[in-house]
This record gives sequence, structure tokens and C-alpha cells, in this order.
Amino acid sequence: MSYLLTNSGHIINGIHYQIYVLQPSGISVTLLESNSPLISGDIVVRTLTDTNEGLPHTLEHLIFLGSASYQKGFLDLAANQCIARGTNAWTSQDSTVYSVTCGSAEGFLKFLPIFLDHVLFPLLTEEAFYTEVYHVTEDGDDAGVVYCEMQTYENTDDCLADKALAASIFPPNHVYSVETGGLLRELRKITVDDCRRYHSDNYTAENINVIITGNVSIDEVTNALNCIINKLPSHPQPPKPLSISNLVPMSDASGVYKEVDLYFPSQTYSDPGIVKVGILAASLSDGMKLLAEEIIMEYLVSSPVSPLYSELVHSASPLCSGISFERLFYPQTVIVLSFTGTVDDRYPQIRNKISAVFGSSVLNITRIRNLLYQKLTKTSFELESNNFDRIHSILTYHHLYQKLFSESLLGSLEFNNMFSNLLSKDNSFWQSVLYSLYCSIRSIIRAKPSPKVMNELEVECEKRKQTLLSSSLDMQNLNIKLAKALAINNETVDYKSILEIGIVSPSHPGSLTYKKHLPGVFFHAIKSSFLTISVIKDADQLTPFEKSCLPLIAKMFGDLPIGEIYSRTELNSFMEKYFSYHSLDMRGLYGEQIVYAFTFEEKEIVACLDLIGHLINSNTVVPKIVEDAIEMLLLDLSTRERCGYETMVSMVDELTFPKSTAAMSSINNQRTVLKNAKNDIPTFCTSIQNLLEKLSTSPCCVHVSGVPTEGSVRRVVDKFPITDKLTFTHLHSYSTIVGDKISIVEVPGEETSYISLLLLHSTDDMTFRLQMRVFSAWFGQLDGVIGREIRGKGLGYHFFTKYYPHEGYIMLQIQMSNDIMRAYRVTRDIIFRIVSPGQDILDEDQINLAKSSVIYGLVSEVGTPHKAVNEQIKEIHCPRSALAHDRKLEVLYKISLVDIVKLCSTYIVKLFELEKVHKIVVTCPPGKVSLSDFEI
Repeated sequence: MSYLLTNSGHIINGIHYQIYVLQPSGISVTLLESNSPLISGDIVVRTLTDTNEGLPHTLEHLIFLGSASYQKGFLDLAANQCIARGTNAWTSQDSTVYSVTCGSAEGFLKFLPIFLDHVLFPLLTEEAFYTEVYHVTEDGDDAGVVYCEMQTYENTDDCLADKALAASIFPPNHVYSVETGGLLRELRKITVDDCRRYHSDNYTAENINVIITGNVSIDEVTNALNCIINKLPSHPQPPKPLSISNLVPMSDASGVYKEVDLYFPSQTYSDPGIVKVGILAASLSDGMKLLAEEIIMEYLVSSPVSPLYSELVHSASPLCSGISFERLFYPQTVIVLSFTGTVDDRYPQIRNKISAVFGSSVLNITRIRNLLYQKLTKTSFELESNNFDRIHSILTYHHLYQKLFSESLLGSLEFNNMFSNLLSKDNSFWQSVLYSLYCSIRSIIRAKPSPKVMNELEVECEKRKQTLLSSSLDMQNLNIKLAKALAINNETVDYKSILEIGIVSPSHPGSLTYKKHLPGVFFHAIKSSFLTISVIKDADQLTPFEKSCLPLIAKMFGDLPIGEIYSRTELNSFMEKYFSYHSLDMRGLYGEQIVYAFTFEEKEIVACLDLIGHLINSNTVVPKIVEDAIEMLLLDLSTRERCGYETMVSMVDELTFPKSTAAMSSINNQRTVLKNAKNDIPTFCTSIQNLLEKLSTSPCCVHVSGVPTEGSVRRVVDKFPITDKLTFTHLHSYSTIVGDKISIVEVPGEETSYISLLLLHSTDDMTFRLQMRVFSAWFGQLDGVIGREIRGKGLGYHFFTKYYPHEGYIMLQIQMSNDIMRAYRVTRDIIFRIVSPGQDILDEDQINLAKSSVIYGLVSEVGTPHKAVNEQIKEIHCPRSALAHDRKLEVLYKISLVDIVKLCSTYIVKLFELEKVHKIVVTCPPGKVSLSDFEI
């Protein structure tokens, strides 16, 4: 096998890329340089479709369930053996990506051909299709992993608005207007033969690009893939030709757009909805215009002083709770502008404000240039942090669409040239970009709540179920089919064949040191063009009421003026100019810390430290800003409580750690505090001002990462009340179980269920923590014992168990299930079998594979200098649990099967013993789960 270099170039930060074509197969391989010990690979397949059957997404799931050379269940366990946590995949409108990241170049090169074998030569059995995609349970309920996933999403306001927006721009059955995940009605009809035909037509060698980030050579890659290339036809089938005329929408008259109203299931008509604006934007071939449009959109929505944000969110009466945008990278790209938390009767005002802002001729050119510079520094920092998402997107659409264009699509990688050119552009250029976007608005979609729609969906579902149950012959045949599929899918994996891959040595991330320059000030020396400053305070000093105000303060962070020094507009301008990133985290490292974090270029340290000092110490409360923030948060809460997952997380915090910052931020507590605040704004503003002053004078410690100069030490000390005597309160100290042991929360409009089981346990024993990580890795294997029973039988989409050491609890969770109690009982029975005499569930081979997955996690935690700093900060503030990377590996290697069985019998089994588990929280559709289901 030979290869041909077709493209190469330099991005920024010394990063280069090379694009090769493997001959004669036609598979593309793209190599990206990286200094990380991690090696990642994305197998990108062009997967276009013109139906709503969901074949791209369905096939994405089935690819993992065995290949011509490997049995079902082999893939993810082999990934563990090669020092990966597992595999991942996602389907977009035009491609499917299969992804893996390994903590070893050796492991990656061993795993890549196994992965590609599954992509090119999958088994695609009827039994796998039946459980993974769609089937009917013996109770007549719709089930299947893919079905449950799409059921959670299909009838949400966001999904319905996206589909309507696509339909308003593209004609019916267009590749960009169909649902690639599959509509539920279509998923109930398709067969495995449909998937086989789709795979044959689309999973051809020339449709595949393997993007590899890390330190491997093209020769190493070709040697690894020889065994796969030799299995391909000597004369490969060419992919279906693409036509630009078939992919680009018909051009409409400028300034003409459609307005579409739609309804989503909701408990009341007063729930907030969503408005989406579809804009037909720049061509993929015009990298400069793509970037210019992105900057203009940031200008419109990115901060409180942005025109759209200030008109719609910070208005006299807020019209929505948040604004965001995304670009869909089609040959003719589409920008989707989203307004969340909208109220029905305010829609005309939203539409008018959109028109007024886009039609404006007044632009702040200084702010635009600040945003340009910020975008450049963000991109540089992302690449330095081994975040190549932006680069991968460009390389992906180059692979998908380059043949449609005479111009190279790789021009978008020339960041420095594009930024330099745009910095020189004058006001008229930017006005033309804004006006072009305004004239390119194609649709405004309004999704409104409707109890009627919710009722109709429930009636339709029950009617379908009763029709099936009334036909005993149909149900009998379905039950026979399901039993056969379950029996075949339950066949265990030959672990010996996985171990034949051989022992893989992990990459060593290298050492990292830190220096305590002064009491309470820590400098982490890493090679970087940036400094990151983290100011950490303990939230334990705050009263419950003050903790409940923290989400509001976070919402207003960077929005309150700084006394007489900076107005709100000036403050935001400076922050956009100097900070690549800034955040205010109210849960911190262990759940009870307040962490202010700022990233900026080292050369700007004087200006940035001055600004940071003011941001933390000198905020002035403005009643209007407080009122606006309250309205936004209330709208957010109404949106969050419609989601089963969000409700479950909120209830776990509220019912397990009632006096913690997390509990004070729960949906119920926040609603109570904010509604009370609205009744007396002056008094509430006084309380907020007092809290800000209290926070500004409370002691803190400071961490600085990068290459700081000695002169910066004194500047840091001068800005903050630093102490080295700060003791951090961990979340577990707040644990108090509230109410009944089992809490069932019904979520109207939610179509699937979630369950969380909690066992309180706090320890600094690193051996226990690593044992829990090994058990969690075993538990979460998609092709392991639990995975075969939960996901393999279509009982749930996601499941995990994890120990949260600083919070002090063990959690087991099952998500997106149509039969949550059966999933619960199946998991319980497996755990009970593990602790039974003569158990045959666990063996040493499984534990060794789980340990390899944990090794990946340990390498990943220090995989970049910035991640390593985060680990150091945790170790500094929790010294009893600190272990060096090599020492963790040493402890990990000693963990045995006996240790894990003992762990299960001592702790895990208690999650399923009702007298010993501390809390069970279930969120579900109304009437789906009752206390009697737990056999009380």
C-alpha cells in the first residue's frame, strides 16, 4: 500500500497538518501534530440521506455491535485494553464520526484497524437491530436504545423548532431538512435490511477520512491499516457524485422570510418557548466571510452590551432569557440564531427588535476589533490546550465538500492571515456584512407551549399500545422475536481474544512542578503564551440565603459597573479586549467553593490584574440589572423543570445536601428566592450589595499558571486578601437526607425516565478511590455485563456509577429509559449475584480491562499542562488524598478481583438495599413509577 500527500500546511502555534490518500483504497488520512500524550482518531464518513428514517444514526449504533472479524462486544473492551475509556460516535446532518482517544500511541495503532474493521465490515444482525434500534416490550411499550434516545428529543421545543427551520429553508426530503436521527414513526417501520443497503451505498473507502491528532507518522498508520486495506475490493465502488445544485437551497428574494408557528407538548400555556431565526450565510469556500459573519454574530449576542442582548434580555421587560447562535456547515452555510425562554405574547416585540438591530447602520468598530482579537487568542489557547474541535470541523467539511468547489476549503485554516485582513477593515465593510446577514434571513420560527399537544401525544401512544395488546397473536410473535434477540445478544465476549491484543504501555505525560511563592499564592510553571489566574474562596462562610443568591451573582458577573471607574459598557469592552476566557463557578472544586477564573495573554498582566481586582472587589449593584437577571433566571427555571435529567440533578442536591450551595441553587429553592426578591427589589438589592462586599473582603488563595514573571507576584498579592490558612469545606459535610428515602418526581411532557441511587461515603483513601474507578469502568462498559442487560436489551440509553470523593457519595444512575424499574431490577440482580457465593459475573480478565480504561483516565487528567494544573490545585487543597501520577499507577496495578468483589459487598450492594441506601430519586412521565414498584 502506498500513500499520496495531497495537502499540508501550518495553522498557528507551530501546529502543522498533512492530508494523505491511501492508495489504491481512496481512504483519506489527516495528521495533526500535538504535544499531548493522548492520541485521538476520528473516522469521518459522509452519510447523506433524503428520508426521515434515521438510517445514518441507526447505523452509527449498529456499527459497534460486531464485525465480520470480531464478535459483538469486542470493540469497546478492546478499546479498554488499548488504554482508552471506550469509543464514541455522533451523527450530524451530513456525516457520522466514530471517535476514540488512547493514552498510548502503541495502543492507538493497535486499536485503529479494529475500529475501522467495524466501520467497513459490520455484522448488522437482525437481533442486534431489534434490541438496539426498536422493539416492543411484552407490556406493549415502545423500546430500543435508538428509539429511547430520539423519544427524549423529538417533541422538545428545540427539536421541533430546528426541524421547522430546516423545512423553511430547504425543500421536503432534502438532505438538510430531514431528521438524520429518525422520526419515531419511521423508526417503528425500518428494518435491518434498510441499514444494510444504506451501509453498502455510503460506507465506501473514498467516503472515509481518518483524522488523527497526536504524535504518529503516516508510515505507522499505513502499517497498522494494511490488514484492513487488503480486505477492500481491488476496484472500489466510487461514491455517489455530489452536485452543488442539489445541496444549496433555492435563492429567495432578499429580505423575504417565512414566519412559522408550531406547538410543543407542555403542562401549561404559560411555559416559556423558543424563537429561532434561520439565516442563509456565507459559502464554505469563503473563509474570510465565514469569520467576518462569526464576529458580527458575536458582536450582536455575546455579552450584556451586545445590541440584541441589550434590546431583548436587558430591556425594560425582558423578552427572553438567553440568546445564542450556531453555524451549520453546509456548502451554503446556515446560521441559526436562538432566543430561549420566550413568552408568547411578546413575540411581535422580539421580531421587531431583530429587524431593528439587523437593519442598524451604527456599529462600534472598536468593539468589533476587540472581538476579533479575542477570537484569535481563544483559538490559540484552544490549540495550546489540545482542543482541536474547530480544526476538525474545517478538515471534515473539506473532506465532505471540496470536490464541489474550485477554491480550497482549507483557506479557513489560515487564521493569522484572515485575522490580519479583517483587523484592517473599516466600518463600511462590517456594515455590509451585517446588512448581508439581514437580507439573508429566511425564516423566524416560534415554538409555543401546548397542553393540548401533550394530551394528544399521550392518547396516541396509549392507543397504539392498546391496539398491539388487543392482538394476542401479534404480541406473541413480538415476544418470541424479542426473546430470541435477547438470547443471542446476551452471549458473552471471549475475553481471551481481547487480551491477545497484548499489553500496551501508557504514555507518560511528564512531570509538572509548582512553587508556593508566598503564603496562599501558587505558581504553576507551564510553557504557555497565556496566564490563567484562579481566585478561590470558601462558600462555607455564607448563610443559606447568601448561597441562594450566588446563581444571580454569577448571572450578573461582568455586567455590574465598577463604581465610578468603569461603566457597564466600558467594563464589557475591556473584558472583550483582554480576556480570552473568564468564568465564575459557584460550585468550585468540591461543591462549596467560589472560583473566579481568567485567562489572558501574559503581556497584558498589568491591565488584566487591575481589571480582575475591580471585578472581584468593586461591583456596584444596579436595581435594573438585578431585575433583568431575576426575570432571566425565572425563565431558565421554567425551561429546566421540563427536562427529566435537569429535574433529577436538582432534586438530588436539594434532598441530599439541603444546606449546601448546590441545594440553594436547585430549581425549587431558586424559584422561591427569586419570586420573593421581585416583591421587594430595593431590600433585595441591598442584600446583594452586602454579599458582594462580604465576598470581596473574604480571604482567598490564588493560583497562577503559565510563565509568570517575578514582578507579577507582588501585583497578585496587592489585589486580594490572600491567606494560606484557608480551609475548604467539602460538600459531604452538608449531607442530611430530607424527606422519604425514595422521591418520585413526575415531569409532564417528559417521555423517558431517569433514576439516581446515592450512598453517602467520605474517605481520603486513594486505594478506595481507585478501586471505585475500576468498578465504574467495568460497570460502564457498553459491551460488558451491565451494558448487555441495559443497553443491549433496549432498557436504557446511558448508565454509570461513580464515586465523587470531594462531595462524599457514590452514585449509580440510569438515563433515558422506557422501563426504568425493569432496568433498576436487572442492575440490582447483577450486583447481588456478584456478592453471592461462587459468583460467576466478574473475573480477573474483566478487571484488567477496566484497569486499562482507568489508566487512560489518569493519563488524560494530566494530558495537557492546563489539565495538569487543575489536578495540582485539587491536590494542594486536599493533601491527604494527593498521590503522584506514577504512584497512582502503582496502586492501580495492585487492584485485584478480590478487591472489587469486596468493594461491591461493602458498598455497591447497599445502593439496592432499601434500608441502607441513602436516597433514590426518580424522574419520569406522570403515572410511570410508584413506590410499590420498589417492593416496599
